[in-house]
Amino acid sequence: ANTAPMWNNLYACIANANNLIEVLDKLKLDPDFERRAYGEAYFIRAFSYYYLVRLYGGVPLRTKAIHIDSDFYIPRTTMDETYAQLIADFKLASERLPLQSAINAAELGRASKGAAQALLADALLTYGNQLSLKGQSPTVHYQDAVVYADSVISSNQYNLLTNYGDL
Repeated sequence: ANTAPMWNNLYACIANANNLIEVLDKLKLDPDFERRAYGEAYFIRAFSYYYLVRLYGGVPLRTKAIHIDSDFYIPRTTMDETYAQLIADFKLASERLPLQSAINAAELGRASKGAAQALLADALLTYGNQLSLKGQSPTVHYQDAVVYADSVISSNQYNLLTNYGDL
């Protein structure tokens, strides 16, 4: 009873992202708008799966929009398959989302390239840790995490506050 609302809300976000991706696949739109819309859909889906995999391990993966003839009872996937999907989605999002500086003030809070890369780095570290706990090598994932974290830092889009009290 305590976790059902979170599960349901995250899968509702995934369903909305999948629906958006399906609609975008069928329409011809302004290329910049389309690119960002895809990026946001991939970001939301990856973000949702990232929460789900950390809470539940492998979960059912829905990567297509649901229709009346869809299988409503798909099996649970492995943790490895779930991480593979969310890592791929975060990569797709980071390729399509705008830099933070390109987002106007009225849209602050929307996904950016830096947000996708930072969460991707975090997901790679988390997955690497899971592999390490299973006796597998996390090295590749840790190295990839460094690449994405460094890309956020070197983008010069973000900086640390000099005074923590300013938060």
